[in-house]
Amino acid sequence: MARSKPHNEPAPRRATVDVAEIGAQGDGVAFIDGEIVYVPLTAPGDRALIEARGDRATLIELVDESLHRSAPPCPHYGRCGGCALQHVTKDFCLEWKRARVALALERVGVATAV
Repeated sequence: MARSKPHNEPAPRRATVDVAEIGAQGDGVAFIDGEIVYVPLTAPGDRALIEARGDRATLIELVDESLHRSAPPCPHYGRCGGCALQHVTKDFCLEWKRARVALALERVGVATAV
């Protein structure tokens, strides 16, 4: 009988984190002991209880909600995985997208207007 290789998955860490920003894939960005962790369904300004494995986390509870949060319009949001930013206000989402496009253009040498 063949032996399976040991699974080197990091042990889960529970922590309360402050979400600093939203990353390129739409997950909140926070830090645990100086290490980045991506937290889906969070917004900048959220304080959240999470369980992290490596640089990925699961949201357990929102301790304090950000002013950028909004009620998602879709009843399936958070379960189906098709949308990443329904939980933030329209104004925040538009500014986040504008900044992502501006950064991409700047990387290829195209100046953008503010």
